Amino acid sequence: MPPYISKQEKYGQLWLDEAQLCAEGVMCDEIMQVAASAELSDDLEDLWDDFDDIENYDEKFDYWLDYIYEHSLMLVIEQASYQGVLLDRDMRSLRLESCHPDLLTPFNMLLRHCPKLILAQLVAAFSIAVRVERVRMTGNPDWSPLKAKPAPEPTAFFRPPLIKCRDYGR
Repeated sequence: MPPYISKQEKYGQLWLDEAQLCAEGVMCDEIMQVAASAELSDDLEDLWDDFDDIENYDEKFDYWLDYIYEHSLMLVIEQASYQGVLLDRDMRSLRLESCHPDLLTPFNMLLRHCPKLILAQLVAAFSIAVRVERVRMTGNPDWSPLKAKPAPEPTAFFRPPLIKCRDYGR
């Protein structure tokens, strides 16, 4: 009987590769511009207007924004949401069951400690921005670890010569 391989072991590296691509492609200023120009549901529109209710809103928002960038959580946020709204716990656990632990642990901390209003705003912004960036890179906004291809192997700096020298002296 072959040894059991968990989904995290099987697909975890694909998550890390895609998270790295998202981190390289999605920039801070672009996220806020894309999220601000996107058409959001009425509930999310109300959240964008309620930021005055949080003490030190700008500092907290910047802290959690930096936290997301530091841990490359853009992909996890996008996968854990649907149309800019965070999914409930059961749906999130199904979508993230193959996620690498290096991404899942900081994401769970984000869920536990980030103020709900800021979390909702960041989820809306990142879920839209990641999908827009993926369309720009691949032409398709959807990503799944089951359909993902591994990152190409790095090529060697040396390759055999492309031309063959003929000995015409004979």
